[in-house]
Amino acid sequence: LDGVVLFAGPALDPDSGINLFAFPAADGTFLGAQQLSSYSNIRKFIVADGELYAGVGTYDTNDSGRILRWTGNSASPFLFEEVGIVASSVAELATHDGRLFVTTWPDGVAPGSAVAGLYMSPVLPANGLPAVSTGDTSWEQVWSVTDYEADPITAATYGGGALASYGGYLFW
Repeated sequence: LDGVVLFAGPALDPDSGINLFAFPAADGTFLGAQQLSSYSNIRKFIVADGELYAGVGTYDTNDSGRILRWTGNSASPFLFEEVGIVASSVAELATHDGRLFVTTWPDGVAPGSAVAGLYMSPVLPANGLPAVSTGDTSWEQVWSVTDYEADPITAATYGGGALASYGGYLFW
């Protein structure tokens, strides 16, 4: 986005966060790298209405998923705002009907652990989703694996997968 290419992934040490790498799209030279130690996983970026978003996991024991909006540029490529909080680590993202949707992964099999789900953002405003703070509930859970799977052990092992908007429907 805006002439910057970002690559990201979990650090080799699972307790060290995620690694980000930035390159200019024009010539591919190296702009820099940074580790974001607050986040445990990142899988995908998506551009929605001219804004770049990513879903991540955190080390928090509650509400461990976050949706980030990139606020950086080529001079400062590693700037993000948290614009969404969901129950567990974000797996995939898609745009549909003027909103972002994300699927999540379970947090574990212990009683009370968050299970996989599908979450919907508020309607995307012209300048992108605004920053949120701890406790924000603006993202609505529209489906939980427990709506489908009655067995709690099996439900705890399901992970949210790919999403696609097609023909006026959201598929996941």
